[in-house]
Amino acid sequence: MCRRSLPITPNSISTSPTPSTPSSCRRAQKKLLVDNISAFDEVWTVSRGAGENLRSLGYEGDWRVMPNGVDFARGRVPDALVQETCGGFDLPEGVPVFLFVGRMMWYKGLRITLDALKKLKDAGHAFRMVFVGSGGDHDEVVAYAESLGLSDCVFFTSPKGMTRNVIRAWYRARTCSFSVDVRHQRPRRA
Repeated sequence: MCRRSLPITPNSISTSPTPSTPSSCRRAQKKLLVDNISAFDEVWTVSRGAGENLRSLGYEGDWRVMPNGVDFARGRVPDALVQETCGGFDLPEGVPVFLFVGRMMWYKGLRITLDALKKLKDAGHAFRMVFVGSGGDHDEVVAYAESLGLSDCVFFTSPKGMTRNVIRAWYRARTCSFSVDVRHQRPRRA
């Protein structure tokens, strides 16, 4: 049999025990996670903190940080790049700019974000929202924003062809970033 070197990407977020899980189950989940990760030839993490988290769970092997798409170099993006990136959008000085960068999928919390923006607008608050992304639900998200009457203050742009510095320019132009992912939220007991 021929052995192939194929990458496998486990996601420890989806396997993390919750505080409501019985302690015996949490121990078993941690052991299963550590045993599985220990079986890999190489272990990469997205940050030093993620590697240290593996250590805290009991992983004893080597690991290295593999920067992912959201890690940026430190430093300030030049004003000219911010103007070039954002200049085609109605982003008035002094008006808060909210930003979402990611896949345009409903489970990312986009409906609740748009509903909240509608309430802000109805209450008379000035703001701008920029969604930078593409994905399976993009057209539905745009249509929903239009149905809420948000076309004058909510803008959509594709990340295609954007360099990391252009994404950094968007982050510099924003007042607040949104990251509402409802996949990992669990109901809470009252």
